[in-house]
Amino acid sequence: MDITVLVAQFNPDIQKVIYTLNSIINQKDIEFEIVICDDGSTKDCFENIEKYFTEKKFYNYRLVKLEENRGTVINILNGVSNASGKYIKVISPGDFLYNNHILREIFDYVNKRAAKIAFGNVVPFSYKDKQILQYSNTKPYNIKVFDKQPYNLSKVQTSILLCWNGIVGAGIVYEKEYMYRLLHMLDGRVIYAEDFMTYIAAADNHNIYHMNKNVVWYEYGGGISTSKNRKWELLIDKDREKLYEILYKNYLDNKVVMKSKKLKEISGKGGLIKFFWLLLKCPSKYYYFIYEIIWSKRKHYVEAEYNYLTEIMGIDRKEVSIRKV
Repeated sequence: MDITVLVAQFNPDIQKVIYTLNSIINQKDIEFEIVICDDGSTKDCFENIEKYFTEKKFYNYRLVKLEENRGTVINILNGVSNASGKYIKVISPGDFLYNNHILREIFDYVNKRAAKIAFGNVVPFSYKDKQILQYSNTKPYNIKVFDKQPYNLSKVQTSILLCWNGIVGAGIVYEKEYMYRLLHMLDGRVIYAEDFMTYIAAADNHNIYHMNKNVVWYEYGGGISTSKNRKWELLIDKDREKLYEILYKNYLDNKVVMKSKKLKEISGKGGLIKFFWLLLKCPSKYYYFIYEIIWSKRKHYVEAEYNYLTEIMGIDRKEVSIRKV
């Protein structure tokens, strides 16, 4: 099996699930399966999903469910444990594969490089009242650091581990066995932020490859990172502290992780002492801080083709207006 598309859900909107599945089952020239992992939803929608697969005559799927809600990390771990693909692409209801051949392109890209982890571009969007809104791109703020040749692992590690130049989880693909190991490192510690696996991968000295193609339509406001919900911000902050514990327990032989630890230790000091210490020890931190401010004030859009998006949602392309916001 080339690739498993893992649909991770919790109390999903069934219509969004259907749209997401539409984007998957139409994939061409690739051997794939679908694993739907449910995080103990209070309302079971598996019957509707099985009916959908029967109507579409698609049978290469598995449905797995936790008995109770335990968080994103364990839910995805349960899905990966039931997957047979060489690579894993996680997607959420409301997010869609970009076109009908992107799985083939993803597989060819990662397989050629024997990549443990890679990511592509996401296209943030929303749809309401016959209008598609395309939003300015989210992280990573400095994507160029991933594209430089020859690949500079030290700069990528600095970008991710010191400057928190994170990667949107919706765009990431993992080699299955490596993903399984990363999830086990998070299990019992990090609850929701499964994309923190990228930080461990960076500390692990693995190249994190950037496939410079659109791979996913990413529902803006649908995920934790774009919901702007204070409750989720606090939960992610807790997950981040647990991630630090994992990094500092397992990777202090990595110079960038060690520098991260020293930065964190000084972070309790305020005012000019903290400012000048950080500026002296980690000028790149301030570079990214300024870069992030500039980025947030500017609009950055990827070029996108909307026909597949409207097709999987059953919308007449001619009746839809598109606006960049």
